Amino acid sequence: MVEFRPAKVEKLYPPHFLPVWFSLSGKEPIMTGNRYLGALVLIIDDRHQVVPEVQAILTDYGDIIIGRMGIPRRPVGHCVITVAVEGGPVLIDNLIKALKAIKGVQVGATVVELED
Repeated sequence: MVEFRPAKVEKLYPPHFLPVWFSLSGKEPIMTGNRYLGALVLIIDDRHQVVPEVQAILTDYGDIIIGRMGIPRRPVGHCVITVAVEGGPVLIDNLIKALKAIKGVQVGATVVELED
């Protein structure tokens, strides 16, 4: 699991005690309880080969993505993508794991718990 700094992940409670927010499809919860806000930075080595897979994963997690920006580095063939996310810690962690599983993608993340 990705280490959330300075998030208080140990304070998760059973879902029936907390409000649940659903994705636009209404099929799966995107956030239970506390909200987390994060910034992901992706460094992609071979953008022409890897970006379609990255795009598919970002689309799958679109309900927690609140913004993103891609910066191509044409002379050297790699790119930088920044992604702002808001949601529950499990979904954010799953997104990070899915992106890290792609060969040629490096992921850095900062995630903080939002106070009410």
